[in-house]
Amino acid sequence: MLPPFLFRRAALVLAAGVLVAGGACSSSSKPKASAPGSPTRTTTAAATGGLPTLHVNVTAVDDNGTKGPDEATVAAVKATLDRWLADAVVGPLHAGKPAGDLSPIFTAAALERLADPSVRSTFVDEGMPPATTAITPEKLEVTLSSVAGPDEVVAMVAARLDLKLRAVGPTSDVDVVHQGEVVLVPDGDGWKIDSFAVRASRDSREATP
Repeated sequence: MLPPFLFRRAALVLAAGVLVAGGACSSSSKPKASAPGSPTRTTTAAATGGLPTLHVNVTAVDDNGTKGPDEATVAAVKATLDRWLADAVVGPLHAGKPAGDLSPIFTAAALERLADPSVRSTFVDEGMPPATTAITPEKLEVTLSSVAGPDEVVAMVAARLDLKLRAVGPTSDVDVVHQGEVVLVPDGDGWKIDSFAVRASRDSREATP
């Protein structure tokens, strides 16, 4: 089921009649772990000292009672979330430097929100000491929720994030958590993050020799 703020976003991109008035989705369906684009559980970490390659785990796909996404759509959404994880989380954590160009994965509206430092800090992990010793995933779970229009074309996908990583460097040991919802929309040949409501926490301590 789409959370309220994602439902409001869906109402802007879908034709009238797909969504029920009142801020809730009309759906009798439950998340389907066996739907097209079935849950993926791929998490890879590089050897200690190297830049790890991490992947989100899609644990379920809920179609909200509409035409569900096919495997290609789920794969494209997952690819965007994997790139966000690489470019906005793992990369800055490992290098201890600001993220590079994020325009390939965010719409113009989302990039405008990221210009606000208080918002950016919830979704991009910058400003911490380099985690060159190890970046270890503890949980990288994503639940997808889609809505299709009367033409049965999926117009948006919401992703509920539940991520926790441990980033260790020469001087610091940090638990990084991102939890919340992200809305992705089709853009060209792929999908981009269009809006988000995510909270982040970073529990830092001195690294153990």
